[in-house]
Amino acid sequence: RSRASGIVSKAARQRETTARTSLGSIEPLVFNGAREEATKNSPSGIAQAWSVDHLDPQQRETNRERIASVAQVLFAYPELTCEVHGETSTPHNRVCDADLASYFGKDPSTELEAVMDALAQRRAEACLEALVDRGVARDRLHATWQGCSGQQRVSFVPSIDDGSRGGGGSGGDMLDGDNGGGGGGGGG
Repeated sequence: RSRASGIVSKAARQRETTARTSLGSIEPLVFNGAREEATKNSPSGIAQAWSVDHLDPQQRETNRERIASVAQVLFAYPELTCEVHGETSTPHNRVCDADLASYFGKDPSTELEAVMDALAQRRAEACLEALVDRGVARDRLHATWQGCSGQQRVSFVPSIDDGSRGGGGSGGDMLDGDNGGGGGGGGG
């Protein structure tokens, strides 16, 4: 019996590796920058900085296609869960956009990391919600984030659902069901 389990486990790990490769081949989504005048002047205002629906029509369509591709991979591997991990870079002058900081109730010159964490969180959550809108079950997804990581992206990382994640997640950085998101600085 244990031998059969080992074979299943090995097969499951192989499927996870294949899914990881498939997801890794999908280019990252592109977001409007918080400093861009077009972002600030958009109907969404500063919230446009984490909208999957880019202001440029071609980029908007590309983002939608990329979300659809992620959803297709997850549909092909129903035994997997997916971490939706948002990251932001650090502004060159180490001062974040004042409007973005104000939106989050932070000081742009002294609370840079908190502002960038919040932006990374919102971008991860926006991608998670876009996947839910495409039919991926919410309980298969969890959002994590890290601001000032040196990269600006949202990545999709599959894993075998071994039941250990449960409802609360770890580190307080998961978006679970209807609780509206988590706090904390995100996993890393």
